[in-house]
Amino acid sequence: MKQAEQHLARAVFQINQTAAHDRPLRGVYSYEQILGQDLADQCLQTLERKGPPVRVLDIGCGSGLALHQLEQAITQRGLRQHFEFLGMGLNWYQRMHISPTRFLMTGLYHSRYRGPRFDLVFSVFAFHYIWHKLEGLEKIHNELLADHGLALIHFPAFLVRLPDSAGAVALDEVAGNQAFERFLEDFHVRQDSPGLEYSQVPLFSEDDDRAMLNEFGHLRLTRVREVKLDFGLSLARFGVVPADFRYKYSGVSKPDYVLSYYERRPPQPTPGAAASELEAPGLARTRVRVPGPPGAAELELAVHPLLSPLLVVLFPGSREGLENSALPFDQIAANVQEAGLGAVVRCNNPLEIDGEITVLLREHMHRLMEYIRANAKAICGTARPRLAMMGYSSGAGAIAAFAAEYTEVNQILLVAPSLDVGREAIEDGLSAFHGEVHIVIGDSDEIVLPEQARWFFEAAHGAVRKRLVEIACCNHAFSGEYNQALIRHAPLWAFGGSKEFPPADLSHGW
Repeated sequence: MKQAEQHLARAVFQINQTAAHDRPLRGVYSYEQILGQDLADQCLQTLERKGPPVRVLDIGCGSGLALHQLEQAITQRGLRQHFEFLGMGLNWYQRMHISPTRFLMTGLYHSRYRGPRFDLVFSVFAFHYIWHKLEGLEKIHNELLADHGLALIHFPAFLVRLPDSAGAVALDEVAGNQAFERFLEDFHVRQDSPGLEYSQVPLFSEDDDRAMLNEFGHLRLTRVREVKLDFGLSLARFGVVPADFRYKYSGVSKPDYVLSYYERRPPQPTPGAAASELEAPGLARTRVRVPGPPGAAELELAVHPLLSPLLVVLFPGSREGLENSALPFDQIAANVQEAGLGAVVRCNNPLEIDGEITVLLREHMHRLMEYIRANAKAICGTARPRLAMMGYSSGAGAIAAFAAEYTEVNQILLVAPSLDVGREAIEDGLSAFHGEVHIVIGDSDEIVLPEQARWFFEAAHGAVRKRLVEIACCNHAFSGEYNQALIRHAPLWAFGGSKEFPPADLSHGW
């Protein structure tokens, strides 16, 4: 991750960590005033249309105050038993109005939610801080909304910069909104798109010191059929709103909001495409030797292709090859592929632990990532997949130290992570990583003590989500049939959205 992106991600996380997020359901600058919707009435309409249960999600719920008040409004009507209310957010605040069981602690773009879909989704003042704005809309429609589900989103169109907008960087609030409206009009003409409506609604309040008069963007998204929402754009870069930016009706500047700059992407293969539609190496496992500069350690890869937006990278411990690694990475790769979670690339790690290990491991990972970037479309059907990385021992330490240097990596799983690559490099890398961090350690690990794994957990203070699991009666090699079964399933827990680990019953899968 570039230095500018590290600072931006850290700043946005800290803003959302310390700011007060008690926006109410009703009143001045409330959910209902900003959205222009009676959300309780919307819940009742949904219940009448589809019947129970009605599942409701608040994206960027803050403390969950509005969600709690909406639940109370439904309870007063005697209909609470027909509804399920969930919130999604980055932080668990000191005072929360919803229970932990109804809170999804994750960012929208990094969410791996795999539960039942939602009939009603709403969001207020969340997309201002999200840099993957259009991908966020695609994710809501394609992965979170149930059939005939409705999303009501407070959407800041002026923070989206499009490739066909001349002078996009200089657009003010009004021009930015107009450019987005023209883009949607053209999008509807070009594609048989799902129900997508956008409008601007002025809102005036003398009670708010920060924005006396503003225009709120309202986006209404309806899932009406099994057609994927795809804008044909991908995020090129992002940055904060310039300090001298001014809103139309106010002299207030907001340098903490995030501008998202997009570029057009080529059409992607559809799920289920025939193997002949993919470039080599096709759908069969392939072994690859990647040449390097003179004196470089040999990089050997095993590629397990699968049409998927996710690519999982497996990185073993020191002095390990593809077939003689301490953990069963070949079986782990097969599990990930057979579960349909994602394609897999795993590598060897022939490096000895010595004074040059930090430099050598960085170079080894760099060559691995360069190969993936150059061949991603052949491996998983898309040139820009999301990446998740699982490492063991020194390989886990390398991932902790260097994953933040690659913006496409948004999830890491560290198994018995060691400090071989250097404490300073790991601390710098983890502090700069803002995706999900999952750590697994054995309570009887004779090489990496559980206290060391907990140090990794604490060092990941920038993570959007982090989890640590300590397995009972388990050594560094995860010896024993049960421990081996657990480690084979670990990436399905870390990258597949499962909440439970170890699983209650391995025989029933994940």
